[in-house]
Amino acid sequence: MKGKKEREELSKVDIIGNAIKNYKELYRKKRKLRLAEFLILVVIFTISPFVSGFYFLWLMTLGIIYSIYTLAWNCMETMIGRTSLGHAIPFGLAGYLSAILYLYIKNPLFIPVTWMIAGVLSAVVFYILSLSRDRVAFVFISFLIGTVIWILSPLFTITLNGEVYGGEEGFSLPSNPVLATYTFSVVLLLATFLFFGFLRTSATGLKFATVRDDEKAAKLVGVKVNKVKAYCSLISCIITALAGGLYALHFSHVNPEIFSIHVALFPFIATIFFKNDSEIGVVAGSFILVFASNYLNSIFPQLHLLLYSALLILSPGIMRWRDRRAKLMSVG
Repeated sequence: MKGKKEREELSKVDIIGNAIKNYKELYRKKRKLRLAEFLILVVIFTISPFVSGFYFLWLMTLGIIYSIYTLAWNCMETMIGRTSLGHAIPFGLAGYLSAILYLYIKNPLFIPVTWMIAGVLSAVVFYILSLSRDRVAFVFISFLIGTVIWILSPLFTITLNGEVYGGEEGFSLPSNPVLATYTFSVVLLLATFLFFGFLRTSATGLKFATVRDDEKAAKLVGVKVNKVKAYCSLISCIITALAGGLYALHFSHVNPEIFSIHVALFPFIATIFFKNDSEIGVVAGSFILVFASNYLNSIFPQLHLLLYSALLILSPGIMRWRDRRAKLMSVG
């Protein structure tokens, strides 16, 4: 009997050991894949300025900024299971705070500080919302807060030296060479891409995933759930704020539309066709949506909103098709 029990215990140890070995091997492959995808992006973004005209480079920069925004949004979606429809808050707040600071001190060197402030303030809001286990409520409350800010932002004005700034027209920022904004945006996108790619395949990323899958189970295995939510909210909101700041600099102007519903919905729509845990899919979806929206708007103003509406209506079916396809590919 004793020998039989020992053999059973050894068998269990072998099973666990093989599982750990397979897990490590899987994540090594994923990291190699992420690195290959990263190198492809490096090549594309290095070549683009030399083979494109002014407008294409401007549009590429916009696609890069929206890709950063969507990657940051995707962090909360895939790592702690919180679908936010309020990420226009840190995105827009960064633009507004940087414009207000520039209005007073006329020194662009301090502008990035306001982006960090916007990210931290927004992270506090999202962290408080995430404390509730009601994930559906998180979606609608975040959307409600963002919509209220969008509605009220045209009422915000500043009077300085007898002149009124803000309102529906918004605030101006210093103009920047497109190539400079493009370069900063590329660096931030590549850094964000690598960061999330390696975070997802790390022990810390595994803790985040346990919170996403089952908060009660995560607590039972010793994961500090609230700390994970705080970290994820901070990471997501700060990177979103950096993207929002670059967006404001890209246009040299910021107005209430930076908080608009189409900005809030953009990350969700951009990730409909691609697996959410695929950083390259998130980037591809963002670029496709940016280029498609600009093409539609060239035909008729605001025509891209019809595309958004159609994709939102079809999104449940599209995501079911996407998940089935992903399962078939994994089996194959």
